[in-house]
Amino acid sequence: MPTILFHRAGVMPAGRLRAMLADALPLYRWICGENDDGTSGHTIPLRGHHLICGRGDGAPLFVELRCIDAPMAGETVPPHSVHVTLSPPTTDNRAEGDLVIALIAQALMSQDGGGIWCRLASDGGWLAGVSMEEITRRIAAGDTLERAGAESHRPSPVAPRTIAPAFHNERPSIDRLPTLAVLIAPGDSGGLPPPPDWADLEHDLHSHDPAGNWRIDPRDSHSALLTGRPGRIGIAMRASAMPADWLALALGRNPRLAEDTETAAELRAHSACLTLSCDLDTSAAGPDDTRQIAKAMALTLLLLARDLHVAGRLAGLANPAHAMLFAPEQLPPFAQALEAGELPAPLFIATAFHATMPGSVSLSTTGLMPFTGFEVEAWNAPGDADAIGERLGSVLRHLLRQGPVLRHGDTLGGGAIRALHGSSRAERPYAGDKPLPALWLEFGEARPYPSRPVAVPAMAAPLRRPGGFGRKGL
Repeated sequence: MPTILFHRAGVMPAGRLRAMLADALPLYRWICGENDDGTSGHTIPLRGHHLICGRGDGAPLFVELRCIDAPMAGETVPPHSVHVTLSPPTTDNRAEGDLVIALIAQALMSQDGGGIWCRLASDGGWLAGVSMEEITRRIAAGDTLERAGAESHRPSPVAPRTIAPAFHNERPSIDRLPTLAVLIAPGDSGGLPPPPDWADLEHDLHSHDPAGNWRIDPRDSHSALLTGRPGRIGIAMRASAMPADWLALALGRNPRLAEDTETAAELRAHSACLTLSCDLDTSAAGPDDTRQIAKAMALTLLLLARDLHVAGRLAGLANPAHAMLFAPEQLPPFAQALEAGELPAPLFIATAFHATMPGSVSLSTTGLMPFTGFEVEAWNAPGDADAIGERLGSVLRHLLRQGPVLRHGDTLGGGAIRALHGSSRAERPYAGDKPLPALWLEFGEARPYPSRPVAVPAMAAPLRRPGGFGRKGL
């Protein structure tokens, strides 16, 4: 049980903690204590019990603070007079719960007269307050609470670095849409660009998607919650860039973009991110609602990116889970897809090429499962990689328009493509040991499938799709 030691009873910085939690987990509405009045500078005396509550569409997340006006028993406990214990968060998402505990501990220890020692696990060591910021960095970057807090109160051995956004370590999901990001270029005056005009954004969304009944609930000047249809989209502007190692990985998976040295340099030089994340359970929502929510995410992304482009602050777009990067020049193609009533698939779906030898091309998708309940694969397909990639693109457009309607043995393109249902033959570490369903594509004559699973890169490369899209007003 996490425990924080104090020399004397202090206060809980409810306003500051609320802002920290909202920035890290924007899809929850946070209340820090029963007497939280919602103001930025609000504090609450640390006495008795306090409940930290995050409410979303699903089950609420609770953490109870129990304030004990007496020393904690134990021979190895540092000197103190008051201690506070934190209950385990009521969430099945361990990474989410660990981050909430770390943020609460950081807020309680970093204030004037705050905690002097903290133990994050019952078998862990005592940490000094100066260590908590780095501990939170580690957990936000994907470390566990136990591992990050296992060190004693000595200074952290990890070199100081810019905190990585929590979505930096996002992995492909079988039942969630990925986070999308706008990479923000540095400005002449530095810092974040002016906040979006939330009222204008709501008006634009209503104009483009009147049936969505979209409403924006601003949380502060740079974050908001967008609600409509059956889902919620969190929008947050963060004054931190994607880490250099992620950019190197993403550029390595897109050699054509990396070869454009000017564009690659602008992407590397970005200084902030604007993110869109969705809490929709796609397995429960179904393909129609999932597609409409994804289109709303794409439309919001392009509207916000357009405004940044006008202001000279747009560096590019990204899908962190798939290590996908897009230059500003790709905004018009994405916008034209929306104009035609289609989803800009490359924003959500990546393709890994396992073999590109002409006459024996193998590839598999990542990111299609939230839309259809399966991924698409082709093994040892005749033709070259570009031709097979284009034909795969036509299959994806069909599936995204019509839904998962293809049955085992159905054909497309006048019989040129045959669809077979089976289990994925690609290794997908993000799925654990669970076999994923796949739609195997046969082009022309039947081809043998691999006798053993083929590894999918940890973050799949984007599928290059031909065409020019374009949308007026974007």
